[in-house]
Amino acid sequence: MLPQKWPFRFIDHITAYKQREYIRGTYYISQTTSIIKDQIQTFPASFITEGLAQLAVIFITLETKPLEENEVPLLGSIKMESFQDLPWHLEKVKYEISPIKIFDSQAVLYGVASVENKVICKGELSVAKSIR
Repeated sequence: MLPQKWPFRFIDHITAYKQREYIRGTYYISQTTSIIKDQIQTFPASFITEGLAQLAVIFITLETKPLEENEVPLLGSIKMESFQDLPWHLEKVKYEISPIKIFDSQAVLYGVASVENKVICKGELSVAKSIR
């Protein structure tokens, strides 16, 4: 469903899905490859944003139709608040995506990422499907 592969896939599990309402997922920070950990001091906020974008693609795929072989998902824009890097010792990030507007091949969504019940990132994302 996602073109991203390990180590740049930041969704491990889909934990809940309710059609037209939300999708929830998790990413275990401890699963991040040591190659990345050896190069940087913290789990980057950009990885959290990428995780939200990946969950958004899964949500849109479930809400519309799967990506066709000649299609790729695109992150159109992102407007986030409460953005911060995380220490490596934290266990997991929880994500939630809910729709603002959904069209056939694009959507505007609201995303929230939290760690230990504390919101670390929230805001709007727009995603689309495009032909390669």
